[in-house]
Amino acid sequence: MTRSVPAYESTVGRQIRQKRRALGLRQSELAAAIGISAPRLSEIETGKVLPELALLRRARAELAERERMKDIPVDTSARRALPHPLAVVRTERGWSQEELARRIAARIGGPRERGKVWRWENRSVVPDETTQRALAVELGVPVDRLFSQPWPTWLPGREGVDVDTPWTTPAAVAALDSTVGEALVDRRTFLTLGAESAAVLAANWPGAEHVPGAAAATRDGTAEDLVASLELRLPTLRSLDDLHGGGAARSVIDAELRTVTEVLKQGVLRGSVERRLFQVAGELARIAGWASFDIGMKASAERYFVTGLRAAHAAEDRALGANIIKCTALLMIESERAHDALVLADAARQATCSAPSRVQAMLAVRQARIHAVLHDGPQCDALLGQAEDLLDQALGRDDHPAYVNYFGPAELTAQTAACHLVLGRHDASTRLLESAVRDQPRSRARDLTTYRLWQAESALALGEVEHACVLLGETAPAVAAESSTRNRARLASVRTLLRPYEGTPAVRDLDERTRDLIA
Repeated sequence: MTRSVPAYESTVGRQIRQKRRALGLRQSELAAAIGISAPRLSEIETGKVLPELALLRRARAELAERERMKDIPVDTSARRALPHPLAVVRTERGWSQEELARRIAARIGGPRERGKVWRWENRSVVPDETTQRALAVELGVPVDRLFSQPWPTWLPGREGVDVDTPWTTPAAVAALDSTVGEALVDRRTFLTLGAESAAVLAANWPGAEHVPGAAAATRDGTAEDLVASLELRLPTLRSLDDLHGGGAARSVIDAELRTVTEVLKQGVLRGSVERRLFQVAGELARIAGWASFDIGMKASAERYFVTGLRAAHAAEDRALGANIIKCTALLMIESERAHDALVLADAARQATCSAPSRVQAMLAVRQARIHAVLHDGPQCDALLGQAEDLLDQALGRDDHPAYVNYFGPAELTAQTAACHLVLGRHDASTRLLESAVRDQPRSRARDLTTYRLWQAESALALGEVEHACVLLGETAPAVAAESSTRNRARLASVRTLLRPYEGTPAVRDLDERTRDLIA
């Protein structure tokens, strides 16, 4: 039975509504300002529910503040469009004010005070140093930023990826300079590159005219040796990422990219030496982006990728740019944006018609994967056939760049299996994954872990529950050893598929072995 609201209590809601309307505030505006939903405010205003005392105080304080501000000329539309940076950061992570208060309280051991979060966002109240330190740790921001940048400027920004700046050599250097270090601490797990920006990127990158920097300056004879030494370190950095995962590699790669950027900023290199250094920068940015993607930092990954694409353009290296686009396309796929991924993949292939056959095969496989995700089996199969023919042409030749060395028969087999898995062709995916796991080099440890997790998913789809559990149990130590968020997520995802078999001995044994990984 619903309790009737006494007249004096329902008057509270009417007063709030009258004051709000007198100030020209929409219900949704006031609700957002005091941290509740519009439907709940409607219930309060109509007398259906009573507001808590703290909520009533917030509402009255907000209305009083709006009353005070109403005679001051303010562009209210601009004000609404620029919420407090903390509110932006919180919303990006899907946290309510209550959740943020809980996280801070857990770190400093104090009470959970949602009202403080509201005051930080709406009353320009500055958190104390202890709270700011806890918040910085929670957001993955270096604590030393608190001493160099005042509140709230040290909070992570919400800038998107720049795709509109002209494709010039100076712009490439500027992009590198603004990316290194900054992208490393960008922990956003979503993309900022919208569909329109992705289309602009796909259209502008291959067609932009190369614009070099200023006239050549004098350089000493050690420049070529320096670039050669940087080139020689690239395989080691790729291996670090392949063996140990993105978490172990990205800070080292970013530091190397900073070194390259500082040399480019000096502006003393020209001609083939400068192009080679831009190639190094582009590949380092790609590896850093891939490492960031591997640990779930998607905004960081796309920033590295787009910066790497600018470096590849400055190097006049379309194959390198296409490989970076290929990586960006997978980022789009795993963000459930397959159509945007297809736009990028099409651009990469069209721009590299004269590239080495191994490069073209690699790009065709990525496009095939996208068509599989879009449930276009015939087009996927056609592209896989093209990739197989192109790779056959490439075998025995060494005219391809080093970053595509990984793409051989074993990798083609694994990627073909991935397409079949997505399309529900589990007999084919199981057979091909067995071959891929057998033939893949052990130096590509993280990829082997991925393929074994795919094996378990494929086995489970065929009803082989015990075999799937065995595969997951055997793979769990590798998942634990690698700093790969994507593989941990894959393990958790396959475990979710085992829910209908809860309580069976195989699943119970698996849970004992993987509990800490899936928690």
